[in-house]
Amino acid sequence: WSTYRFLFVDEAQRMTTEILKEIVEVTQNYDIPAVFSYDYFQTLSKTEQRRNIPGKLKELNCFQERKLSGRIRSNEEMSSFIRILLDLNDVSGKRYRYDAVDVVFAADRKEAENIILYYCNEKEYTYIEYETSKERTLLSNVCRRGYCTENAIGQEFEQVIITLDDKFYYNEEGRLQGKNHPNPD
Repeated sequence: WSTYRFLFVDEAQRMTTEILKEIVEVTQNYDIPAVFSYDYFQTLSKTEQRRNIPGKLKELNCFQERKLSGRIRSNEEMSSFIRILLDLNDVSGKRYRYDAVDVVFAADRKEAENIILYYCNEKEYTYIEYETSKERTLLSNVCRRGYCTENAIGQEFEQVIITLDDKFYYNEEGRLQGKNHPNPD
């Protein structure tokens, strides 16, 4: 450890308490500054929320928090599309043509499967299915690039296809809602 001058930890909200303790011990023993990037609102499970790593970091005597403004890794056009998808009333920001987005309607399950297979196998998209690994359908297994949500967590993909089926709906305020995920965590 003595050869390192800094320690950078990305997605710190996902670490376990044990890993945090180890990192704190190493940084104190070797006098190495550590930079943790995290977003409490990007926790992906109830376990991560209960663990509350950002809160534990704030309890450290040597901790200093700095906030970044805006998104530093996101495509502005994609961020705009996602904001509007999540909230139909979102009128903030610049509007785009959304050339990088395809919205495709399927009349039935068989047509949806054919569309997904085409995007996965011909256009090399990654399919992310809203199921647990135990409940994966045959479709995500035949896609060369298919994942269930719990296996895709924390990864970044260039081109993604998802389905918005009867597990999703818009509430009265126009905000996209999802039925409970099969994984209770």
